[in-house]
Amino acid sequence: MSEGFSQTGDSNENATETRFQSLLSFLNLKNLPGLITGSYISILPAQTKSGRSLTIVVTAMCYLAVLAVIANILINGSVQAWTADVAKQVTVQIKPVDGENMNVQIEIATAILNSTRGIVSTTTLSNEESLRLLEPWLGEGSLLADLPVPRLISVVIDEKNPPAFDELKQRLKRKVKGASLDTHKRWQGQILRSANALKMISLGILTLISITTIAIIIFATRAAMASNEEVISVLHLVGAQDNFIAEEVQSRFFIIGLKAGLISVVCGILTYIFLGLFLTSYFGTDADQTGFQFLTGQTSLGFMGFLVLFTVPLATVIICLTTSRIVVLRILAGVL
Repeated sequence: MSEGFSQTGDSNENATETRFQSLLSFLNLKNLPGLITGSYISILPAQTKSGRSLTIVVTAMCYLAVLAVIANILINGSVQAWTADVAKQVTVQIKPVDGENMNVQIEIATAILNSTRGIVSTTTLSNEESLRLLEPWLGEGSLLADLPVPRLISVVIDEKNPPAFDELKQRLKRKVKGASLDTHKRWQGQILRSANALKMISLGILTLISITTIAIIIFATRAAMASNEEVISVLHLVGAQDNFIAEEVQSRFFIIGLKAGLISVVCGILTYIFLGLFLTSYFGTDADQTGFQFLTGQTSLGFMGFLVLFTVPLATVIICLTTSRIVVLRILAGVL
């Protein structure tokens, strides 16, 4: 049995190695292990000042892509947290009516709510708490005390077995003067529409960054081919195939893409951390007062979010490899 397990383990390792070699063959980058360890020596001249400048430019583009990815993750997390909170609660508003006792109307409404299936609990906001909700818009002073401020009842519902809102709304309307039920559906829809618009903007930014990066790699590849024209001519004279020359150029752009991607991820993570510390220290930790809870209070990147950021180096390497190879082969074929 142990021999069987050993054979199975060997076969799995062989299969994994075969898939890895197939991937390298597909990318036409057989020298990948040597490039990573630094043991591979390219036939083309060492990296020049223009190559370092290209690394800086690609790093800047990758950094913008990392920031766009971070923004997308934070928006998704915040929207999920906010909509989850909104889905758990509804609000009953009771407006003052001439000739009716507000406290009596609140007691009737509370009794109806507590007797309704699907309602977990109710909390009646005091008149002072209702006034404080209006202070950010109307300010403090005697003006608020003279206004007929409605009273609010916060209702926590059972998400799995919610109440029949239409029936509850009609019961409140019949038995409680000036009562109305707000399920927050309209506000929730506005949040989702705004979030979708922001996500589309971030995706558009990522697309624009990708197109710009491809254009930069095309220009850099053509410049590298022109500056190494004599070396390429010698390689052709000694019988080098186009694929071999393409692999040599690819190796350079692989290093550039990998460096730019990893540096951008580190810079993006540091930016995220420092921005969070700045907002916390400058505006305080009370998210309700700062208004930055949408970005920093309810959500964070999390472990999976940090892993997603490393798709930027992967995408950058793929763009560099694919674009440089296509351009080199087309130049050698006389198309460009």
